[in-house]
Amino acid sequence: MQKAREVMNVKGLESAGLVLPEPLKKTVFDLPSEEKMNIEEIRLRAMRPATICLSGGYERKLFYLGQPCVVSPNDLQELMENATKSSIHSYSHSIASGFLTLEGGHRMGICGTCVQKGGQIVSVGDYSSVNIRIAKEYKGISDGILQQLLSGGEFENTLVISPPGLGKTTLIRDLIRNLSTPGPAAGQGYRISVADERCEIFPHKDGVPQFDPGDKTDVISGAAKAEAIMLLLRAMSPQIIAIDEITCTEDSEAILAAQNCGVRFIATAHADHVGDLCSREAYMKLMSNHYFKHIVSISVHKGKRMYRLQNFGGMEHV
Repeated sequence: MQKAREVMNVKGLESAGLVLPEPLKKTVFDLPSEEKMNIEEIRLRAMRPATICLSGGYERKLFYLGQPCVVSPNDLQELMENATKSSIHSYSHSIASGFLTLEGGHRMGICGTCVQKGGQIVSVGDYSSVNIRIAKEYKGISDGILQQLLSGGEFENTLVISPPGLGKTTLIRDLIRNLSTPGPAAGQGYRISVADERCEIFPHKDGVPQFDPGDKTDVISGAAKAEAIMLLLRAMSPQIIAIDEITCTEDSEAILAAQNCGVRFIATAHADHVGDLCSREAYMKLMSNHYFKHIVSISVHKGKRMYRLQNFGGMEHV
């Protein structure tokens, strides 16, 4: 399985790298395979060297013919043209939100000069920085966790926590696929609705999901999570709702309101451990009410991601 993941990492990088201008594209494609499989981000900043971010948070410069690859404003403009298939105007709404979804599910964050109208950003120009995050899909990484989550026969509310960059989104993506697909563990499969505010769990390209969402999954993208949760409850009658990163009290209030409809939740949170969430306003009601029965913590040991499942019985003992 490890070898298969390494091949997938390299292929993911190469599909994301197709939008890069030359010679940056050649520089990235010519990197050693052992380095390519560990690249998580490609960062381009105007008039500064292009860099890659590797697993573990290390960022290093890219070199071409022995010299740093300094990014010009023309490079950033060419990148945007490539990413939008020479139709930047058609993607203006997404660009105004600060990102583009590339073919393959990769996410390209964008910085530049914003134009506002009525207090809202309506366009971005004079591009100054771009961050391409390499999307990954590892089918099967949730298999062991899934067996434990369903050991009581029914899925219960589950929160996945870890510091940034350890793969929370990647894990819940595979959990959703697993839970919504009929099989020995999930039975007939659950109806799952995903409130994908930042288009990261199941990004779409021209309406086509870039990762496998499973047989019974519906996705609403780009809407604020609290609003999307209420919409999904009214329109899709889900058994499970999945969201990535609870970020404000409105998210928590929507989750608590939904419990009266019998729906269960999968969610993620940035935290080193459960105790980190106690003092955060966005989580206080959820934590004090022990809303989540299961807590999945992600950590890294000797370069390998580890998943630990806790039954959330009492905060003071975690």
